[in-house]
Amino acid sequence: MPIERNPMNLVRVKGSSKRTKAPRILTIKEFNLLLKRLKEPYRTMTLVALFLGPRVSEVMGLKWSDVDWDGLDISIARSWVEGNVEDTKTEGSAKPLPMDRDLAIILRQQPRENKGH
Repeated sequence: MPIERNPMNLVRVKGSSKRTKAPRILTIKEFNLLLKRLKEPYRTMTLVALFLGPRVSEVMGLKWSDVDWDGLDISIARSWVEGNVEDTKTEGSAKPLPMDRDLAIILRQQPRENKGH
């Protein structure tokens, strides 16, 4: 049986809305210019988002204890929304993400004032 329409159009989630316009995608040059202007920890958070692709709230919820240095992955275990720590939005979000060696190098250079947290 062929699909004739998007079944997700039938789903209505209270409080959600459709995008009013397509997101703007930065060029590599624009992204590098952005990185030069960002101060820590926002620069590193932006790089984590670039390498791993999690939601902003999931990047905000990361702790050093979520990083598996030996296995080179990062577990998305929580999100941070409006000052509150919450569960991830979906079960799929809670799975470990493989960490690129370049990202591991960047993260290892960061100070860990609250190591383990």
